[in-house]
Amino acid sequence: MQITGIETILLGNDFPPDQIQRWNGGAIRGWTAALIRIHAKGGLSGLGEAYFGGFVPQMIPPAVADLGKLLMGEDAFRIGYLWRKLNHVTRFWNRHGFGKSVIAAIDIALYDLVAKALHVPVYQLLGGLCHPRMRTYASGGCSESLDVLIAELRRAREAGFRAFKWRLIDPSQAGPLMAGLREEAGPEFDLMVDLVQGSAPQPWSRSTVLEVVRAIEPYRPYFLEEPFAIDDKDSYRELRSRVNCAIAGGEGVSSLEEARAFLQNRAVDVLQPDVTIAGGLTLCRSMASLALAEHVDVVMHSWGAAVSQMANLHFSLANPSSTLVEYCYVPSAFREDLFTEPLQIVNGAIEPPRAEGLGIELSDDVINRYSYHASAGHQFHWDEQQPVLAAQN
Repeated sequence: MQITGIETILLGNDFPPDQIQRWNGGAIRGWTAALIRIHAKGGLSGLGEAYFGGFVPQMIPPAVADLGKLLMGEDAFRIGYLWRKLNHVTRFWNRHGFGKSVIAAIDIALYDLVAKALHVPVYQLLGGLCHPRMRTYASGGCSESLDVLIAELRRAREAGFRAFKWRLIDPSQAGPLMAGLREEAGPEFDLMVDLVQGSAPQPWSRSTVLEVVRAIEPYRPYFLEEPFAIDDKDSYRELRSRVNCAIAGGEGVSSLEEARAFLQNRAVDVLQPDVTIAGGLTLCRSMASLALAEHVDVVMHSWGAAVSQMANLHFSLANPSSTLVEYCYVPSAFREDLFTEPLQIVNGAIEPPRAEGLGIELSDDVINRYSYHASAGHQFHWDEQQPVLAAQN
């Protein structure tokens, strides 16, 4: 199946003022997504997503255009070969970071394309279902208000979720907020806490993070996520040795070497890669194998558009070490509306999709309505007025 073309589709959508999401470094004022579409001879196409396009969308099209030249005329079925070709040609400058996300988008689009050609869901190309369904959790909780957090938890529970993750903004409120959420959730409902320090403008100190963990431990968090900057593996390891709470991290890892550093340093109980960041489905399979060998659970990160959600779901369904998959619960105009069939969430787990490929259909109407413009809201805005804590240990 010969590749005949590749294009980038940038989408953007600002939140209304009353729907702006808060985090401990500022605000999330809207969504931006960078999708790519690979075309093949015969009219089929596949969709991929570069997560870093949510932060630097203008950089995605020229990178895709440059790498796309290496795909023209190639056989789309040779996914592993094409990943290796792109990786080796760019290896001098693309060992980590932005470029790996672009390769991820291409890799995912190839899987979507090939699965459609074979009339199967993507998880069948990854070895078939390893799990009959995949546990999931509603990921949101971007507020300092207990009432708002409880209302969101209730909506998630009514939608079929049995787990909810919220994001801590003020360290001093960790205990009261977790206590209120546990009282509402009851003993059988899982709660996760995300400190969002991997992207924080000024990460919290080790002592502050330890105080946060001590405050929430009595309320049995399922895991505590991103307590430190992504490259601060020593702090991860030290915290993990001192607390009785599972520590999760790694959503920003983009290479096998970065994932290996988390695992070999015994830094996490839960590894959280994302196929739209970490080189696509191809590279994430290697990361998951390392996690399996180290007896570390894999809970895929997903905080993007429809491709992100579905690609991470398909991966999780086929991966032996996956125990959960994130479901972004902040509304997006280009997530649920792009699914070819609604996801079925029953008793906290997602039933395997039956549609061909990833199960996404991108219409011209969506492209025209949400075409990216330079003023579109990016995923994170730093707020100079937002109080931060010193990072001394």
